[in-house]
Amino acid sequence: MRKKIENSAYMTAEEIRLNYIGKWVLIANAEMTPDMEFIGGIPIVVADNIYEGHDDGFYAEFVDDEDTLVGDAGNRRFRIRYTDSEGNVRYSYANVNINKTTPPHPPAPEILDAMFGQRLYQLTLPDGWEWVTSYHFVGDVGFREHRARFEHENPNHYVIYVYINVEVFQATPIYELPKGLISDPTLPMYLSQIVLPNGWEWVAPSTPLVYVGYETFVASYTCESGNFYTVYRDVTVYVVLA
Repeated sequence: MRKKIENSAYMTAEEIRLNYIGKWVLIANAEMTPDMEFIGGIPIVVADNIYEGHDDGFYAEFVDDEDTLVGDAGNRRFRIRYTDSEGNVRYSYANVNINKTTPPHPPAPEILDAMFGQRLYQLTLPDGWEWVTSYHFVGDVGFREHRARFEHENPNHYVIYVYINVEVFQATPIYELPKGLISDPTLPMYLSQIVLPNGWEWVAPSTPLVYVGYETFVASYTCESGNFYTVYRDVTVYVVLA
């Protein structure tokens, strides 16, 4: 939707200059955007006039009889009309900086769920959004922030950057079941006598070993990293009695 520039646009005194009776005078930056249009007779406020004896400024206006889009983002040149100190109507040109605008875009998600070990590209974003570091891992368990960007195909829109919260959950650890476990008949006949590999422990270590042969007992595996949840598995033991 087009917006008309109405009223005076006050400008910073360094960015636009026009030739005033052989001298350079400073007028303000119109701060236009590509979706705007100007109409003939719109004044630009002159911030300063360095012509000797005329330091109170004056008004200039765009020369255009019909509504006209200001054009693409960047520095553009427009014809202007102004009245000099003697009342003469004069024409010149002003360089106007046209700023980029906010692109139309779907909102970025406030929070996403992820599993430890995933990379950002595995987390789906709305159309047009992408991760700035898509091949980075999501990070350790907990809440993490990662940067995403939205770039419109129209170069008159600037790129939007936001941080998105990612809640990282524990993943399944990689492990091997203990094998070849045999009881020692010379030790007290409780499950606790059978030593398990690092990370493993018996859920009920005080369970008595009373039957000869293969028995199955529940053991848990906990990784040193808090990024993996604890798993519980049946582990087979060969029981030898004295």
